[in-house]
Amino acid sequence: MKKKLFYIKVILILMSFFSCKRNDTNYNSIVNDWKIDSIGCTGLRNPNLANKLIRENKLEGGNVNDFEIIFGKPNEIRENLFEKTYVYYFNCGCLNNKKIENSDKCYAEFYFINSNFKSVGFICE
Repeated sequence: MKKKLFYIKVILILMSFFSCKRNDTNYNSIVNDWKIDSIGCTGLRNPNLANKLIRENKLEGGNVNDFEIIFGKPNEIRENLFEKTYVYYFNCGCLNNKKIENSDKCYAEFYFINSNFKSVGFICE
């Protein structure tokens, strides 16, 4: 009986290990989708993906360094005395995988106060 319980425990541990591995691969793919679409031309970046990355990484209230690890370098940074805003483009007008100047674009604005993530807004113009 003890031997049977031992094997069951080993099987459960192995199952949890392999299920985590699959999720890690999928997760890394999701993070890479955001980073790969650095100027918003390929359609990989979108508000749903941004919200998913925030939620799954528990970034709400987290620091700016943890945020950058997940989202990568922003397209723009805007700063004033109290707030820092990271801007990431998505759904931009593009030609040959380059953003067309003065074309329609959408962007996500991620707001930080005292280097802690507070909120996000999505704008199209």
